[in-house]
Amino acid sequence: MVELSEADIFALINISKGKKLAEKEKRGVNFNLLANLGYIDYPISTKTGRKLKTPQITLRGQSFLRNLFAPERQIGVSIAAQLEKMSTEFEKFSNEFYTKLQQFSNELSDLKIPVNNFVQKTGAGETVIDENTFLKATREEYSRLLRSSPIAPYVSIKILRDLVCKRLNFARSSFDTMLVSIATRDPYTIQLSTSSGEAGTGVPYGRGECHAVIVK
Repeated sequence: MVELSEADIFALINISKGKKLAEKEKRGVNFNLLANLGYIDYPISTKTGRKLKTPQITLRGQSFLRNLFAPERQIGVSIAAQLEKMSTEFEKFSNEFYTKLQQFSNELSDLKIPVNNFVQKTGAGETVIDENTFLKATREEYSRLLRSSPIAPYVSIKILRDLVCKRLNFARSSFDTMLVSIATRDPYTIQLSTSSGEAGTGVPYGRGECHAVIVK
C-alpha cells in the first residue's frame, strides 16, 4: 500500500476545500502520485480543450480523507458522549445532594438547641458555648433530673455535668468554670451545695467541693 507524505495529505485537504495552493505549499507534494491514485484530476477547459493547471479532488480522494479522519471523529463522538453522561450524572447527584441538605436543614430546625447557639469549634473539637445557651441546656437537663432526684430540689452535679457536656459537646473543665462563675455572680440562679459525694466528681467552690446544685 502506497503511503502519502504529510505534504501530500495537507495538499489534498486544501484541494478538497477548493483552495489554491501557494508555491510553498506545493513543495514536496507528489501530484503525480495523487493523480495516479485517483485522488485528484485535472479538468479539461471547455474553452481551450486543455487540462487546467489547478487540480480538483475526486470522489475517491474525498473517500480517502473521510476514512483517514474517521477514527478521530469517532473519538470525538465518544468523548462528547462521555461528557454528556458525566453532566447528567452530576446533575442527578446535585439534585440528590440538595434534597438531602434540605432534609438535614429541616431536622436541625426541629432540635431543641438551635444551631446558631454553637459559637465556634476549637482545635480539640470542643464547642465553645455562650452563657445563655449553657443556662438553657442546664435548666432543661436539671428539670429532667429533678423528677427522680433523691436529693430534690438538688440534683447531682456529676450527673448534670455528664448530660450537659454530652448535649453541648462541652469539656468538663469548661462546664465547671462556667457553673462556678454564674454561681459566684448570681447565687440565686445557680445554688451550689456541699452535699456528700465522691471526691473529685463535684466542682471546687470556695474552700471545698460542691456535689449538688439547684438551677433556676
